[in-house]
Amino acid sequence: MPIEETRRVSSSVITVAIIIGVIAAIVLLMSMRILPVPTTVQIISWLISLSSMFFLAVIGGIFAGMYIYHTFSYSEKLDPWEKAVINTEKLVIELKDKIEKLEREINELKELIESLHKR
Repeated sequence: MPIEETRRVSSSVITVAIIIGVIAAIVLLMSMRILPVPTTVQIISWLISLSSMFFLAVIGGIFAGMYIYHTFSYSEKLDPWEKAVINTEKLVIELKDKIEKLEREINELKELIESLHKR
Protein backbone atom coordinates (compact mmCIF):
# COMPACT_ATOMS: atom_id res chain seq x y z
CA MET A 1 0.00 0.00 0.00
CA PRO A 2 1.55 3.33 -1.06
CA ILE A 3 2.18 6.02 1.52
CA GLU A 4 -0.52 8.30 0.06
CA GLU A 5 -3.16 5.58 0.46
CA THR A 6 -1.95 4.85 4.00
CA ARG A 7 -2.25 8.51 4.93
CA ARG A 8 -5.67 8.73 3.32
CA VAL A 9 -6.89 5.61 5.14
CA SER A 10 -5.50 6.69 8.50
CA SER A 11 -6.97 10.19 8.19
CA SER A 12 -10.37 8.78 7.23
CA VAL A 13 -10.23 6.34 10.17
CA ILE A 14 -9.39 9.21 12.52
CA THR A 15 -12.22 11.30 11.06
CA VAL A 16 -14.74 8.49 11.53
CA ALA A 17 -13.50 7.90 15.08
CA ILE A 18 -13.91 11.59 15.93
CA ILE A 19 -17.43 11.68 14.49
CA ILE A 20 -18.44 8.55 16.42
CA GLY A 21 -16.93 9.99 19.60
CA VAL A 22 -18.81 13.28 19.25
CA ILE A 23 -22.09 11.47 18.58
CA ALA A 24 -21.51 9.18 21.57
CA ALA A 25 -20.77 12.18 23.81
CA ILE A 26 -23.94 13.97 22.69
CA VAL A 27 -26.07 10.86 23.24
CA LEU A 28 -24.50 10.36 26.68
CA LEU A 29 -25.23 13.97 27.66
CA MET A 30 -28.83 13.60 26.45
CA SER A 31 -29.27 10.37 28.39
CA MET A 32 -27.96 12.10 31.52
CA ARG A 33 -30.53 14.87 30.87
CA ILE A 34 -27.80 17.50 30.64
CA LEU A 35 -28.75 18.22 27.03
CA PRO A 36 -32.40 18.33 25.96
CA VAL A 37 -33.54 15.64 23.55
CA PRO A 38 -34.08 17.37 20.19
CA THR A 39 -37.01 16.97 17.85
CA THR A 40 -36.57 15.47 14.39
CA VAL A 41 -36.86 18.89 12.73
CA GLN A 42 -34.04 20.20 14.91
CA ILE A 43 -31.91 17.16 14.05
CA ILE A 44 -32.44 17.69 10.32
CA SER A 45 -31.59 21.40 10.56
CA TRP A 46 -28.46 20.54 12.57
CA LEU A 47 -27.40 18.01 9.94
CA ILE A 48 -27.82 20.56 7.18
CA SER A 49 -25.92 23.28 9.04
CA LEU A 50 -23.16 20.86 10.09
CA SER A 51 -22.74 19.61 6.54
CA SER A 52 -22.43 23.17 5.22
CA MET A 53 -19.93 24.08 7.96
CA PHE A 54 -17.99 20.90 7.19
CA PHE A 55 -17.93 21.81 3.50
CA LEU A 56 -16.57 25.30 4.24
CA ALA A 57 -13.97 23.89 6.64
CA VAL A 58 -12.84 21.37 4.05
CA ILE A 59 -12.51 24.06 1.38
CA GLY A 60 -10.49 26.24 3.78
CA GLY A 61 -8.35 23.25 4.73
CA ILE A 62 -7.72 22.47 1.08
CA PHE A 63 -6.41 25.95 0.37
CA ALA A 64 -4.34 26.06 3.57
CA GLY A 65 -2.94 22.62 2.81
CA MET A 66 -2.10 23.61 -0.76
CA TYR A 67 -0.31 26.71 0.46
CA ILE A 68 1.71 24.80 3.06
CA TYR A 69 2.46 21.88 0.73
CA HIS A 70 3.61 24.05 -2.16
CA THR A 71 5.59 26.33 0.13
CA PHE A 72 7.70 23.45 1.43
CA SER A 73 7.90 21.16 -1.64
CA TYR A 74 10.68 21.94 -4.08
CA SER A 75 11.12 18.84 -6.26
CA GLU A 76 8.04 19.10 -8.47
CA LYS A 77 7.98 18.20 -12.16
CA LEU A 78 4.82 20.24 -12.71
CA ASP A 79 4.46 23.84 -11.79
CA PRO A 80 3.17 23.77 -8.18
CA TRP A 81 0.15 25.89 -9.01
CA GLU A 82 -0.78 23.66 -11.95
CA LYS A 83 -0.64 20.64 -9.68
CA ALA A 84 -2.61 22.55 -7.03
CA VAL A 85 -5.33 23.34 -9.56
CA ILE A 86 -5.49 19.69 -10.66
CA ASN A 87 -5.66 18.45 -7.06
CA THR A 88 -8.25 21.07 -6.15
CA GLU A 89 -10.43 20.08 -9.09
CA LYS A 90 -10.25 16.43 -8.01
CA LEU A 91 -11.10 17.33 -4.41
CA VAL A 92 -13.97 19.59 -5.46
CA ILE A 93 -15.43 16.77 -7.56
CA GLU A 94 -15.10 14.36 -4.62
CA LEU A 95 -16.69 16.89 -2.25
CA LYS A 96 -19.50 17.54 -4.71
CA ASP A 97 -20.25 13.81 -4.85
CA LYS A 98 -20.21 13.54 -1.05
CA ILE A 99 -22.50 16.56 -0.66
CA GLU A 100 -24.93 15.13 -3.21
CA LYS A 101 -24.90 11.85 -1.28
CA LEU A 102 -25.59 13.71 1.99
CA GLU A 103 -28.43 15.65 0.37
CA ARG A 104 -29.97 12.42 -0.92
CA GLU A 105 -29.73 10.87 2.56
CA ILE A 106 -31.28 13.97 4.15
CA ASN A 107 -34.13 13.90 1.62
CA GLU A 108 -34.69 10.21 2.35
CA LEU A 109 -34.81 11.02 6.07
CA LYS A 110 -37.31 13.82 5.43
CA GLU A 111 -39.49 11.47 3.39
CA LEU A 112 -39.30 8.85 6.12
CA ILE A 113 -40.27 11.40 8.77
CA GLU A 114 -43.16 12.64 6.62
CA SER A 115 -44.39 9.09 6.10
CA LEU A 116 -44.20 8.48 9.84
CA HIS A 117 -46.18 11.66 10.54
CA LYS A 118 -48.87 10.60 8.05
CA ARG A 119 -49.40 7.33 9.91
